[in-house]
Amino acid sequence: METITTLLFGILILLLPSNLGKHFVLSSSYVSGTLVDYLVPTIYFSDIATVLFIASLFLFRQNIKLSFRRLSRDPAKIALLIFTLFLTLSLLLNFSPTSFYKYSRLLFYIILALTVSTMTFTLRRLLTLGRFLTVSVFIQSLLGLYQFVTQHSLCGYLCFGETSLSALSYGITKDFFGSQFLILPYGTFPHPNILGGFLALSLPLLLYFYFVTTQRRFLLISFLAFLVLLLTKSQAAVLVGSLGVISLLIYSCHSREGGNPVIPLNIISGSQIAASGMTGTGWLPVPVSWLSNVSFWRRLQLADVSLKMIADKPWFGVGLNNFIPSLAVYGYSAGWPGFFQPVHNIYLLIASESGLPALFALLLSVLCLLLSLLRTHRYLLALTLTQLLLLGLWDHYLWTTPQGLLMLWLTLGISLSKLKKPNAPI
Repeated sequence: METITTLLFGILILLLPSNLGKHFVLSSSYVSGTLVDYLVPTIYFSDIATVLFIASLFLFRQNIKLSFRRLSRDPAKIALLIFTLFLTLSLLLNFSPTSFYKYSRLLFYIILALTVSTMTFTLRRLLTLGRFLTVSVFIQSLLGLYQFVTQHSLCGYLCFGETSLSALSYGITKDFFGSQFLILPYGTFPHPNILGGFLALSLPLLLYFYFVTTQRRFLLISFLAFLVLLLTKSQAAVLVGSLGVISLLIYSCHSREGGNPVIPLNIISGSQIAASGMTGTGWLPVPVSWLSNVSFWRRLQLADVSLKMIADKPWFGVGLNNFIPSLAVYGYSAGWPGFFQPVHNIYLLIASESGLPALFALLLSVLCLLLSLLRTHRYLLALTLTQLLLLGLWDHYLWTTPQGLLMLWLTLGISLSKLKKPNAPI
């Protein structure tokens, strides 16, 4: 039974990047005549894997119901339940079809996290899941590199939701490489920034598995992933991924003697660290001037609108998934073509849509969890959680896309499970 649940968990990790799904366009999915994809209810292919995984745990584990009854003993889970309560109140006070869809999806992932928290993660199980992650990263990196080199998609949307890319495609993200204006790599994600975030979170984990097993495939795929990460031109993801890798290497070299380091120091040599190319900072990309960047000013304008929403409705917000429909009410000018996006900061977005109490409850849950991870020396999980918190400062996909939500809630679920096992490997 443990093998089946681990296999289903691995399949979920493998399908996490998939953007393939069945879309249900409603009248509320349009804003000022423009179809907004964030307002389109969708059942994703990865949702099927998630349901099967959750069902397998309920079927095969007799103690899972008892584990749910013990929620009141964990401060992080109590705060998470309070957060869910405020989400429910926000939905009831600002009901719409799209807000109900967003509430259902968030509740779905909260249940996923609480279910994952009942699992025991042995080193063997982690290495098995690490192999699934390695395959997923390899596929996404290879596909992203192909898209960048050929400047078109491999087989289109039916290939696990790959965005259709071509020189004539409208709305495709491009950037300058020298004098050429090129399409950025997407993988099967809906945007290069999300691919960048996925790779940024995966890099320290792949290096961890390399240090534990000394299997070179983890290292080689890490190099490929870092190359594609740079090609995404996602400055936040490059910074967060680089900080994650550097932090992991520094910790591996300075673990205290006699302790239980995340990485066995005897398998790391100076030549390996030098070969990784991480000993200097010359490889860091130089960001473009933000003052002349249209994207920066749009994000700043959206942040200003978000603060107005919070000031106007601080307790329960404007309603889940109602940020974009409420933009015009607060004086936002979408321009032409219309730029209808959520605020590029998940903390402002949560507070705008669900209120400050909901934001504080979620932050309290994460803070309790982070402190527990540090207190029990689960530094790798604490690092991944910190990376997620930093990515949330600069983009919204951790709260608005299924891939981002899976990355967030799976990390929270695994982190919650670690509180029960002081001698866990991470």
